[in-house]
Amino acid sequence: MTDLILKTDLLSNLESGLVERLKVFLPSPYYIAPFPNEPEQFDMARMKAVCLVHYSGSRYSKPTDQIRQVRELQFTLALYVYALRGGAEDERLAAYGTIELIRKAAQNVRLDGCKPFYLVSDQMVGQQAGRWDWQIDIACETVAVAAEHNIPRPRYPLNSARQED
Repeated sequence: MTDLILKTDLLSNLESGLVERLKVFLPSPYYIAPFPNEPEQFDMARMKAVCLVHYSGSRYSKPTDQIRQVRELQFTLALYVYALRGGAEDERLAAYGTIELIRKAAQNVRLDGCKPFYLVSDQMVGQQAGRWDWQIDIACETVAVAAEHNIPRPRYPLNSARQED
């Protein structure tokens, strides 16, 4: 039962691991955190650059047996910066360079509970008031194991005698 409880924290543990990894690779002016529970209350007004991490979903393979499936876990890194190529007061905060830093921080990194992360895509998702918004999608694989391993089989009637009319 303890193993089952530990596995339920997998998503939070991977998200936290990614946040910590990004803090090592991105320059100090970056605000790096899990995506907020209430995004409408999140104020970036005084932040120079932001990278937020969240779990964005899973895809599952067809089961190889009744107990296991390969699960591809997908995470999104939302990047908000105020310079595209450079020209910012701090060159380290430009989008293009930061995308490469994030790629290096996430690509082929193995966190506890999964195979190494790989890149899925990166794209600009918006631009307004001098702010550039990027989305970087990464994924890793793990094995999804069923909680029920002893699937009951249908029982045939033990008594095959019939009542006669």
